[in-house]
Amino acid sequence: MTSMFDQYEQASQRSKQIYVPPIRPDISTAGFIQMKLQDDGPIFIKQRVNFLPSDNIVHLVVNNNKIVIAMANNILLRIDMKNPDAPEEIDISKYAVSKKISGMFLDPLGNHLLIVLVPKDQDNPPELFYLHRKTTKLKQASKFKGHEITAVGWNFLNSSETTTGSILLGTSKGLIFETEIGLDGDKIFNTSLEQYWRQV
Repeated sequence: MTSMFDQYEQASQRSKQIYVPPIRPDISTAGFIQMKLQDDGPIFIKQRVNFLPSDNIVHLVVNNNKIVIAMANNILLRIDMKNPDAPEEIDISKYAVSKKISGMFLDPLGNHLLIVLVPKDQDNPPELFYLHRKTTKLKQASKFKGHEITAVGWNFLNSSETTTGSILLGTSKGLIFETEIGLDGDKIFNTSLEQYWRQV
């Protein structure tokens, strides 16, 4: 079975060989003028990398040159592509007792990671954990205990490193919550990770 990249290479080679000239060289059949300012490069580049994970990869998220890989042995591998030779390993096994990762969501800036843990049996409720880029300790989003988060709508206007800004969380039961998760705020009065949360 050929990989997606091999199929792409084969298709691109075929498209280079077959050339059908347009009816008029300056106007295509759709009525647009064909202009190329530079040569179009391929979308994907296939190359080998020296990477051997310690266990099977179960989840992977990438944003803003930040990669987070979850492995079957409950190790998160956090890699900054600007410094790929110094990956950071985070052990989450104490949070994942009789649980497994069902989803990971990384914000567009690569600062905020949400991890959804679901029980391997039906005795325990699903849980949502938060991990900031500068920390190695997971924090539980306690208000979402019992909800399996399956989708996250990130706030692309957020530029804060300490909070997610207003985001939407979708659950497996079809509920949608609006919340803001972050590490800042006055911790004397607010011990919750969520700045606010409400069902939409």
